[in-house]
Amino acid sequence: MPSRRGLFLIAGFWLATMAYVAYRDLWPRWFGDDPPTIQIDLTDEATLSLPVRWDVFRGEQKIGSLSTQMHYIRTDDSFQFVSTYTDLVIEVKPFTLVIPKLETTTRISRGGDLREQRMVGKLEAWEAGLKLAEAGATVRGRVVNGELVGSCKLDSPFLKLDRPMPTVPVMQGRVMNPMQPLNRLSGVRPGRRWAILQNDPLAEAIYALVGEVLKQTKIGLPDRKPTELIAEVKRDPEPLDRPIGRVMCWVIEYRGDAPVARTWVSVEDGRVLRQEAFGMGDLRLDRED
Repeated sequence: MPSRRGLFLIAGFWLATMAYVAYRDLWPRWFGDDPPTIQIDLTDEATLSLPVRWDVFRGEQKIGSLSTQMHYIRTDDSFQFVSTYTDLVIEVKPFTLVIPKLETTTRISRGGDLREQRMVGKLEAWEAGLKLAEAGATVRGRVVNGELVGSCKLDSPFLKLDRPMPTVPVMQGRVMNPMQPLNRLSGVRPGRRWAILQNDPLAEAIYALVGEVLKQTKIGLPDRKPTELIAEVKRDPEPLDRPIGRVMCWVIEYRGDAPVARTWVSVEDGRVLRQEAFGMGDLRLDRED
């Protein structure tokens, strides 16, 4: 049997471990800070904002380009975020998948509630310089009574589809996921922590629709549950090397069991300069300007 001193050391170790776990994982869920808000300049409400251009990397290899733009919708006081990916190239040996253009649109209210989502894109499959097949898809959804109601149109050599999607519930507020390329964030302060539930109703609806189609072939998909992440702003700014020179940034880290994404925000003006996602090839978006 351990000595009295040994028992005190064991008890102290477990108490310290429990305190650390509570501080790291439970405190942000129960008493977390408010997340940073999307910074909207007054000029954005009067005119169309200028597009922001990004380079898309997988690991250290550039695989495409991205342009983002925000529009102010005066009729219902909402904001529309449009992301246009061009010439994305993804190697899946022995094939090469090419996305000539993919446009995603998210419209939110001034308070951050989701109003509408849309995705339009085209995919080509190549092998040894020969195009094997191509497919196009259009997915639309709008929020009605707290649910996303939408439709999906798919045109491919293997499957043609034009039908409504299953409705999915929509959370209020915080609809922008960690990899949503934003122009600016305000309220980024060192040490701030908060819990964020990854929320993409359009992706959930597409997943549910695929599940319904596969049921006809007796193939089922596993249930998907929303993933809760802990976001934390690192205590010290970190340098980010850019073509114009080194810029000091606040780094927001999103983690579950391990880090899954990071956002780099300029200390000087709140511009988002880099977005990173780990796993699935380590994707990175680097702002050009």
